[in-house]
Amino acid sequence: MRPLFLIPLLTLLPAMADAQSLTLNFTDSSTATQRTVGPASCGGVLPITYSAVTGGNVCKRLEIWASPVACEDVRGAAPLLASVPIPDLQLSPSITNDLDVAVASLPLFGDAACADFTGESQVYICGSYGVRQYVGSECTDVQASSEPLVIFDAEPPPVPVVTEVTPLDSALRITVEASDFARLLADVKLAEGDEWIRASGAVTSGRGVTIPQLTNGVLYDVRVLAEDAALNVSEPSAIAQGTPVQTQGFWGDYKGSGGSQTGCSAVGGGLSPAAFAALCALGLLRRRRS
Repeated sequence: MRPLFLIPLLTLLPAMADAQSLTLNFTDSSTATQRTVGPASCGGVLPITYSAVTGGNVCKRLEIWASPVACEDVRGAAPLLASVPIPDLQLSPSITNDLDVAVASLPLFGDAACADFTGESQVYICGSYGVRQYVGSECTDVQASSEPLVIFDAEPPPVPVVTEVTPLDSALRITVEASDFARLLADVKLAEGDEWIRASGAVTSGRGVTIPQLTNGVLYDVRVLAEDAALNVSEPSAIAQGTPVQTQGFWGDYKGSGGSQTGCSAVGGGLSPAAFAALCALGLLRRRRS
């Protein structure tokens, strides 16, 4: 018969084990569980942070590994990325550390080198260590509660299809059909020229890209390329054309409609008194700011 004084202790030990935990996260994000990389990242690393709540009943070292399938309790033959020995886990109630995982070292590419791999592959970052529920019990694995997923994508996105080129003041706005891209790159050249220039100041927004710093009244050839989250770049779209136009603003529109007043003492140009007053106020405001 088990001594009564041991019962409270034995009932507490499982609760202690249940409180132990292991988490794995990308160092630069405590919430994102997925990261997409591509050939441009073959020479880079993925920063991983691991945090473990341990204790004196640890019986198996902490191991972190990469697996092409969902994580299991134990590593098996999967490549080991890092480990922490049992004494280090037993001496500290918790441990947190950073780990730089080389992209090229992950089991993603089969027999190919990272830079030569084509297609798409994925791998999970896994981890576990072991604890004993009580003295003499079997060693039980504590598996990581989070399993960061790394996707290696070497496939370029679809070629964008330009649907509209909108003239702006010293700029052109190029709209494309909805597609899977992280951003759009834009090339531009004079319609009568031969040399394409990558528009370094182009800004992607919504389903299009805006090319700034162009000359009004000049006809340009433009084309766009799609870039995905893995920095893969598509082939360029078909060539489209556009001509930036000067925007006159409200005061220019008033003058263009026949208005001749230079001050705010009279109404002219066919505008209603209310419209002219609003226009005049805008003009005065701009003069004060200038």
